[in-house]
Amino acid sequence: MKPRFSPPVRRPINGQQSHPEDERMAANPECASNASFRLKHIRKQHHFFGQSKTAGTSMKTCYIHVGFHKTASTSFQQFCGIHRDLLAESGLYYPKFVYPPQKGNLWNHTGPISMIYKRGRVKRSGHPSNSDDRKNLRATNQKRHLQALEQNKDLLISGEGLSCLTHECYRRLMEDLTDYGYDTKVFALVRPPYSFACSALQEWIKGGRYSRLVGLKRSPKNNRSKINDLPHRSEAIKTLQQSFGAKIQFYPFSKALAHPKGPVGFCLDQLERPLPWASEQTDSAVHNPSLNNLQARTINHIIKELRGQKNQSRCSKSELKIIRESMDKLESERFLLTEQEFSLIEHHYKQIKQDIEQLLGPSFTDERLLFSSPITESDAIIDALARCSSLLIQQSRTA
Repeated sequence: MKPRFSPPVRRPINGQQSHPEDERMAANPECASNASFRLKHIRKQHHFFGQSKTAGTSMKTCYIHVGFHKTASTSFQQFCGIHRDLLAESGLYYPKFVYPPQKGNLWNHTGPISMIYKRGRVKRSGHPSNSDDRKNLRATNQKRHLQALEQNKDLLISGEGLSCLTHECYRRLMEDLTDYGYDTKVFALVRPPYSFACSALQEWIKGGRYSRLVGLKRSPKNNRSKINDLPHRSEAIKTLQQSFGAKIQFYPFSKALAHPKGPVGFCLDQLERPLPWASEQTDSAVHNPSLNNLQARTINHIIKELRGQKNQSRCSKSELKIIRESMDKLESERFLLTEQEFSLIEHHYKQIKQDIEQLLGPSFTDERLLFSSPITESDAIIDALARCSSLLIQQSRTA
């Protein structure tokens, strides 16, 4: 089997730490001579996502994990980041990008990859300056993405937000991967529509976005015209299918949950290589905890009042942090819609279910519809609201 080629490699700049594999490539004098070979024989413009495999050249593989949201994506990314060196030993490179200080998950590739391909294709940029932090971040991540493309191993990119890009973004990404000698395999885990909608609604609320559908002590009035549509991913699935064709594989999230090592173990299986770690290492930790039923409904009610006072679409990050901290002691079951709330969007749910069955098959919509009971106990909510009010007043006095 002939060795894989590699485009020219640039050494890390500005004091950036490099991966052992990156340093090995930088010390390889054959890399520079491969530049002419790549430009002459690899950079061919084919039909979208067509093969550009050159005779005598072994293609690398880029695995792209696109979520979806609330399918243990954060746990998978954290696992890959923690065990990045072990992945490299198995022949797989997991990139490390830089993020704004407030970013929580530093192994989710959505932001850096989206920032590059929403503007065009990857390119070499100048040295970062001190004038614009966002431009500096983009320039640094451009270099790190080029480093990932130029290295000689298979590549793994993971980000649940990558499922929401446009066809044009996917086209640019695939052209870069083809030019750098990669075949591509994309995979996604999909929740059934009602389960996804409940998870997405609480995630919206958790992020400071108000939902008209979710009530506190009583469900919203029976006025469908003022109710938000149910969150869904049928349009995203269509775009992914149209963009990647046979290169993408969808799996029901229930199948990943049934895996002996959980969703993280299931995702690792898609990487097509034996991984030498014990089963307990692949157990999924809760890296992105959800709001429970009382927390989601109470926070949603507070966001509604703040929106009315400030005429904003969502509350500020500092306000949201205080609100969420004040709800820590609220305990209840997981967030679900009530039967009355579901009745307001049932027509939309049936349409989403039909769309997903047509796109992916009935196994992706198989679920039992469960509902939360109307809230009757108010003491805990009153205590939480009092804590929240006190903390917000303190913040306003120190602002």
